[in-house]
Amino acid sequence: MRAPRTASRPVASPILGGLAALLLGVPASLCAAVCPVPSTSYPTLASAIAAPDCDTVQAGPGTYRENLTAARDLTLSGAGSTLSIQAGALAVSGAATNVTLAGLAIDGTESGVAGCWTSLLRTAGGARIESSVDVSVTNSGTSSGTCRLFVDGFESAGTLAWSNRVP
Repeated sequence: MRAPRTASRPVASPILGGLAALLLGVPASLCAAVCPVPSTSYPTLASAIAAPDCDTVQAGPGTYRENLTAARDLTLSGAGSTLSIQAGALAVSGAATNVTLAGLAIDGTESGVAGCWTSLLRTAGGARIESSVDVSVTNSGTSSGTCRLFVDGFESAGTLAWSNRVP
């Protein structure tokens, strides 16, 4: 008796993905590269974000103590907001750059994270940060002063929790 087959989305290279899209008429979005973190190729979120072939950065369960910068379109996805935690700030820049968050927490309160950010989530030059499902953002390092979650004018949708209080 054979084991049942399970569907999975293959990790594709952008060259092969583009070729498949061109030759087979497959939508390019189905050929997007998914880069798992941590892995041999991508030990940190920053290393996967810096890799131009990573369209989706898939964070496994764990806490990633790093400040992140993205200057291109990508999806930063985790195993769930209680399982995948990016401890530090996220800055997105570039005209029409769009970063989508899903299934993770961004936390400025984790131990081992240095900094008091004027904005835990930052955009510049026309960039956007969007959230889809199961995203929480917390910065309870201080309840007053210049530390805050994000800059004035920040828009959000689909975000489950915002907090500036110590849990």
